[in-house]
Amino acid sequence: MNPDLLIIVLPLALYLGYRAFLYWIPDPLRYTARFHQVEFLPHGQKKAMELSEEALKRAGFRITGRDERSGDLYAETRFSMSSWKEGIVVSFSEVPSGTRIDLISICKVPTQIVDWGKNRRNARRFFSALGRN
Repeated sequence: MNPDLLIIVLPLALYLGYRAFLYWIPDPLRYTARFHQVEFLPHGQKKAMELSEEALKRAGFRITGRDERSGDLYAETRFSMSSWKEGIVVSFSEVPSGTRIDLISICKVPTQIVDWGKNRRNARRFFSALGRN
């Protein structure tokens, strides 16, 4: 096969395969690597949200949004040699002893089914920064 033709055909075939995957799989994020961790803070929900926002910044994550209705915080990691970025969702719910914090770290690339521990490290970084408050 002509090497010049291979330079054109191979990326096109990979792109079309990826688009076919997204077309035929109804929820591609269902297969993406993710990590979920729950912790509790002895503070009210408003204080827990403020502390979590600071912890996200201190951990090196970029805050991308906040859902005012549910109070969820959204953040993402930077591109690195070990990942193409991860999305982070921090949710809050009142419990009798304070606030329950749910953190979900999920790979941004829908076809990434192995994260090599990166999502777990993201959770550890966040909760470590939260504990320093």
